[in-house]
Amino acid sequence: RMQHQANPSEELNFATIVPTVTSTRHVATAAFYHCLVLATKDLVRLEQREPYSSILISIA
Repeated sequence: RMQHQANPSEELNFATIVPTVTSTRHVATAAFYHCLVLATKDLVRLEQREPYSSILISIA
């Protein structure tokens, strides 16, 4: 349902979902893992334009 409500052209920064200031390493790792799982199922696209830069998430 959320996939139909979201705008596929919009990108969301991973740091917005998991703020580094307030999130533990465990929470960040789990969130990143779930993003990777969704990407392997072609539900989201992950993009990192340069090494160590922000990870952008968009609806596939």
